[in-house]
Amino acid sequence: MQVNKFHFPLDRKYHKSHLWLKPEENVVTLGIDAFLANKVGYINFLTIEKKSVKAGEAFASIESGKYVSRIYSPINGVILERNEEVISNPRRINENPYDAWIVTIQPDVKDGIDSANLLEKEKEINDWIQEEIKKFEEEEDEE
Repeated sequence: MQVNKFHFPLDRKYHKSHLWLKPEENVVTLGIDAFLANKVGYINFLTIEKKSVKAGEAFASIESGKYVSRIYSPINGVILERNEEVISNPRRINENPYDAWIVTIQPDVKDGIDSANLLEKEKEINDWIQEEIKKFEEEEDEE
């Protein structure tokens, strides 16, 4: 689906921290959505800092010319694989955020995926991104 100039494939779930999740069997692939990839500018560094993740805790960081931020996991689990191609060339996230996944995670069995904090319906995604665009434009106007 398209929201303004941003593409959001509907085969994924979205977290309000601008991460996408693609659950398959017992593994979740995780990456950065098109909105964040566009707004931060070219990503120069991506660092994965942990081997396991907890919902709400930082596990990675990204840095661009105008932005430095930690990446917080939306789920609990163990990192199975890091995308070494993206770590060595993080601008791939800017080029195609939905192919340039960051990690695969095996979610904790007892926790699974808390879908209550994830967006997957077109209207939810559209409303959320429209709000984010408005917030971003207001922040730019203040500068």
